[in-house]
Amino acid sequence: MIGYDGAPSRLLINYSGTRLDDAKEQLQLYWKEIFPDSPFICLFLGDQLVSKHKDDLQVSRIIIAFWLLSIVVSCFGLFALAQSTCRKKGSEIAIRKTLGASNQNVVYMLITDFGKWVVVSFSLGSVVGYLGIRSWMETFAYRTNIDWQVFAITFGVGMCFLLIAIGWQTFRVAKENPIRGLRYE
Repeated sequence: MIGYDGAPSRLLINYSGTRLDDAKEQLQLYWKEIFPDSPFICLFLGDQLVSKHKDDLQVSRIIIAFWLLSIVVSCFGLFALAQSTCRKKGSEIAIRKTLGASNQNVVYMLITDFGKWVVVSFSLGSVVGYLGIRSWMETFAYRTNIDWQVFAITFGVGMCFLLIAIGWQTFRVAKENPIRGLRYE
């Protein structure tokens, strides 16, 4: 019995049998016998915990939706930035190709230009993220450590998104005939 102050409050029972309905009926009979003036309300602890954390589940779903939206928007931004940069560097790429640069060299040049910015932004973001998560985790009684693998996986996924977002655009520009880029110069 939990919280007994002259009137019954709560009773927690650990039941591991298979006939739950029979056990509930038996408990109700005992309850009415011991506390005839108090109503018998049977609630399951699992259901109570789910209802208490229902808001947390909804917030986590909203956070995941916005996270996915931010990834898509950032990929579109990277793609637009790659397209703009490839247009600006069109004559430079054409001159490099005319002087003997291979498609791989041109793609490497363009991807490293973007990769530098991804490394810088990841470095700043991981420091801010680590400090923010660490201060947030201090508010909990039970907490976990933040391992470096989390940041390594995040960096790898970020580089994959970079390659997907700008790889096609840079490869298309690298394959282009250099005469087109130099025609209007």
